[in-house]
Amino acid sequence: LTRPSNARSLSPDDLEAAAPAMLDKKTMVKTDSVAAAIEKARLLTPPNGIILVTGSLYLVGEVRKLINN
Repeated sequence: LTRPSNARSLSPDDLEAAAPAMLDKKTMVKTDSVAAAIEKARLLTPPNGIILVTGSLYLVGEVRKLINN
């Protein structure tokens, strides 16, 4: 869980609180920036694994900029 650079975005803590009860919150990872989230995802993803980004277009756009650079 992370927060894109947008004033209207929720904090990772707010996202965690809004997560459905069926999700195991012990396995959630929270970061303060999209860059930190991508770095953490790369560390946790096995070779040839897939990182799926979901969220707002602001988040996806920020991820695309980071990955394309």
